[in-house]
Amino acid sequence: MYIGIDVDKNFLTIKEIDEEGNPIGKDKISNSIQALERFSQKHEKHSKIALEASSYSMFGYRYLAKQGFEVHMAHPGALHKIIQSNNKTDEHDALDLAQLLRTGYLPESWVPDEELESLRSLINRRVELGKRSTQVKNRIHGLLALNGVKEPRATDLFGKAGIHFLEHLQLPAEFKQVLESLLRELAYLKEEIGLLESKLAKQGKEGRFKKEVKRLMEIRGVDFYSALADMAVIGTVERFPDDRKISSWVGIVPRVRQSGSKEYHGHITKAGSGLLRWILISNANVAVKYPGKLRRYYLRLKARVGHGRAIVATAHKLLKIIYHMLKEDKHYEERANDLFYRKLSRMNQKANCKKTPRLDSLERKGREIFIKEGRIMNTDKSFS
Repeated sequence: MYIGIDVDKNFLTIKEIDEEGNPIGKDKISNSIQALERFSQKHEKHSKIALEASSYSMFGYRYLAKQGFEVHMAHPGALHKIIQSNNKTDEHDALDLAQLLRTGYLPESWVPDEELESLRSLINRRVELGKRSTQVKNRIHGLLALNGVKEPRATDLFGKAGIHFLEHLQLPAEFKQVLESLLRELAYLKEEIGLLESKLAKQGKEGRFKKEVKRLMEIRGVDFYSALADMAVIGTVERFPDDRKISSWVGIVPRVRQSGSKEYHGHITKAGSGLLRWILISNANVAVKYPGKLRRYYLRLKARVGHGRAIVATAHKLLKIIYHMLKEDKHYEERANDLFYRKLSRMNQKANCKKTPRLDSLERKGREIFIKEGRIMNTDKSFS
């Protein structure tokens, strides 16, 4: 039996077909654990089930897979290209899923395991907090400008001295109240970011991707946080046969249209993870500030196409570098040892770990040199 399930927030629409593709049953149940339990008890475990990937279908996918069903997750983008019908209802969608699964034409989506899914949740929350923190800081800058307040140049406005300056600033009562509210929110965000970064640092040092995180930190602009985010989204590079496949999956390649002998390149497809594209572009923005092949590549492109397109192309190149470093288990060619060890030190501090991670002989020798020179201190941060 082949079963197609159309999933929305509240209901599961189910269509069942036999080996010849003939409809043999249908149902509509609530999207709940109790309904899934009844469904599981009612159907044979050798049944094959297809669902369309969405935030509402992931729980059902995992639950049914644990019950012993053969469950397939359909890729929504590819699915919509195959199914082009004016008669689009939940029942028709469920039937189409079942028929495509039966004929072997179901375009499947890769499903991360639960450990990866929980790590992604941590990363996404950290990104949200970072963006909100930036918004609050910009709001404070705007408030000062509105009141003609000149910001101190000699200090970080949001460092210890800067916060002291803001707290004692004389403003009209209403503006003062708004500023105090923003400072309270900023303090809360800073605390929450610190808690999450501590958890992520422990994951980077001791977790599933500790080797990959350490390797990616060799790249200028990539800290433990962004390295861990890369791995949380990618999972494993072994599922991509070459760098073109991973680039296409991430959606950081340009659209190509061909007509006769002419070829047109448009904007990037944005087909995959928006989080990974954002991280890569953030990393590239840091990397191009320092000497190296990424900066040289960026500057050549910038002269022709401007910053926007050049930085996206540099992010694409960075993804290819990451792919080959992981796939071939090799070090970054332009690794700056002093920066690399500062990153390791920062990760250890964030993880509340007193010991430095185990290093190979070459790294240990380099680290001893940099410790003697007193150069293990701050680190570059890939994004807010």
